[in-house]
Amino acid sequence: MTNTITQIDIDGVKKLKSGKVREVFDLGDVLLFVATDRISAFDVILPNPIPEKAMSLRRSANSGSAKTRHIVENHFITSDYAKLAARVVGIESLRGRSMLVRKCKPLPVECVVRGYLAGSGLKEYKQTRMVAVIACRQGWSNRVHFPTRFSHPPRRPRRPR
Repeated sequence: MTNTITQIDIDGVKKLKSGKVREVFDLGDVLLFVATDRISAFDVILPNPIPEKAMSLRRSANSGSAKTRHIVENHFITSDYAKLAARVVGIESLRGRSMLVRKCKPLPVECVVRGYLAGSGLKEYKQTRMVAVIACRQGWSNRVHFPTRFSHPPRRPRRPR
């Protein structure tokens, strides 16, 4: 059984923020992002973590950063564990869930990534046979797996930062 990690503290390293699913630490010239196994819905952290969710989240973030780096410089530096461990001692448990990033001003963009028909997407589908701007087949039900994952802006008002 894989251990889940929902909260992280690193001795001698200042934690700047605990977000919905990430912890942010200040290493001086760079930040250390650490993904947890927490899950959230509607800006609420839910009580049951998902084992290894953090690894998937980190891989997704790395992939997006790599695919857009030629378009615009981004915050990603590395997720190579040897380079992380050289900067911070005693983080073996954070292997696969951490990355070093540049300090920069965040671009406040939110999106919903959908792989299954559920939640507000299911509600919208029942009313319009669409999810966001994607037309869907007739007769789908809760938790149908979409042929391809897609993202779209959230349908709720932006929360203040």
